[in-house]
Amino acid sequence: MVIGPAKTEPLRMLVSAESGKEILLMKGKRFSVEQIVGVLKQAEMGVPVVQLIRKAGISEQTSYSWKKHYESTT
Repeated sequence: MVIGPAKTEPLRMLVSAESGKEILLMKGKRFSVEQIVGVLKQAEMGVPVVQLIRKAGISEQTSYSWKKHYESTT
């Protein structure tokens, strides 16, 4: 499974019913759980982490955070 950066979603705007002002909402997640688990499984199979993070477009710190959070999922 080869994974690349997902399309980023634009920031979403919401208009407040009370004030009529626009409120900036957070953008959606960039990777699904399945994509994250796929990257982690590739790392377990021996693919160098440097190569994986370059293909996925993430930082090394993100890869470690994913491993810590999704360790039991893989």
